[in-house]
Amino acid sequence: MFRSIADSAKIHFNIGLILGRKGDHDGAIEAYDQALKLDQYLVVAYFQRGVAKMIQQRNPEAMEDFNSALKFLRDN
Repeated sequence: MFRSIADSAKIHFNIGLILGRKGDHDGAIEAYDQALKLDQYLVVAYFQRGVAKMIQQRNPEAMEDFNSALKFLRDN
Protein backbone atom coordinates (compact mmCIF):
# COMPACT_ATOMS: atom_id res chain seq x y z
CA MET A 1 0.00 0.00 0.00
CA PHE A 2 2.74 2.49 0.94
CA ARG A 3 5.29 1.37 -1.64
CA SER A 4 3.85 3.63 -4.31
CA ILE A 5 4.60 6.75 -2.25
CA ALA A 6 7.88 5.61 -0.70
CA ASP A 7 10.64 7.88 -1.91
CA SER A 8 13.37 7.43 0.64
CA ALA A 9 15.44 4.66 2.15
CA LYS A 10 14.00 5.32 5.60
CA ILE A 11 10.44 4.92 4.37
CA HIS A 12 11.28 1.61 2.69
CA PHE A 13 13.06 0.54 5.87
CA ASN A 14 9.98 1.32 7.95
CA ILE A 15 7.78 -0.58 5.49
CA GLY A 16 10.11 -3.54 5.99
CA LEU A 17 9.70 -3.31 9.75
CA ILE A 18 5.91 -3.28 9.44
CA LEU A 19 5.86 -6.21 7.02
CA GLY A 20 8.25 -8.21 9.19
CA ARG A 21 6.09 -7.57 12.24
CA LYS A 22 3.11 -8.90 10.28
CA GLY A 23 5.06 -12.05 9.38
CA ASP A 24 5.57 -11.14 5.72
CA HIS A 25 9.31 -11.73 5.69
CA ASP A 26 9.54 -11.92 1.89
CA GLY A 27 7.90 -8.52 1.64
CA ALA A 28 10.14 -7.17 4.38
CA ILE A 29 13.25 -8.37 2.55
CA GLU A 30 12.04 -6.67 -0.64
CA ALA A 31 11.52 -3.42 1.29
CA TYR A 32 14.99 -3.64 2.84
CA ASP A 33 16.44 -4.35 -0.61
CA GLN A 34 14.81 -1.18 -1.91
CA ALA A 35 16.05 0.82 1.07
CA LEU A 36 19.59 -0.40 0.45
CA LYS A 37 19.37 0.52 -3.24
CA LEU A 38 18.67 4.08 -2.14
CA ASP A 39 21.19 4.15 0.73
CA GLN A 40 23.87 1.47 0.78
CA TYR A 41 25.10 2.68 4.19
CA LEU A 42 21.78 2.17 6.04
CA VAL A 43 23.25 -0.31 8.51
CA VAL A 44 19.98 -1.14 10.25
CA ALA A 45 18.52 -2.30 6.92
CA TYR A 46 21.31 -4.87 6.54
CA PHE A 47 20.73 -6.03 10.09
CA GLN A 48 16.94 -6.29 9.79
CA ARG A 49 17.21 -8.03 6.41
CA GLY A 50 19.54 -10.49 8.08
CA VAL A 51 17.00 -11.10 10.82
CA ALA A 52 14.25 -11.72 8.25
CA LYS A 53 16.48 -14.16 6.37
CA MET A 54 17.42 -15.91 9.61
CA ILE A 55 13.74 -16.41 10.42
CA GLN A 56 13.41 -18.04 6.99
CA GLN A 57 16.35 -20.33 7.80
CA ARG A 58 18.48 -18.65 5.12
CA ASN A 59 21.39 -18.52 7.52
CA PRO A 60 24.33 -18.08 5.10
CA GLU A 61 22.57 -15.11 3.49
CA ALA A 62 21.68 -13.72 6.91
CA MET A 63 25.32 -13.93 7.96
CA GLU A 64 26.33 -11.94 4.87
CA ASP A 65 23.90 -9.18 5.88
CA PHE A 66 25.15 -9.19 9.48
CA ASN A 67 28.73 -8.93 8.22
CA SER A 68 27.76 -6.04 5.92
CA ALA A 69 26.13 -4.27 8.85
CA LEU A 70 29.28 -4.70 10.93
CA LYS A 71 31.50 -3.52 8.07
CA PHE A 72 29.52 -0.34 7.48
CA LEU A 73 29.28 0.33 11.20
CA ARG A 74 33.06 0.21 11.48
CA ASP A 75 33.48 2.47 8.45
CA ASN A 76 31.34 5.24 9.99
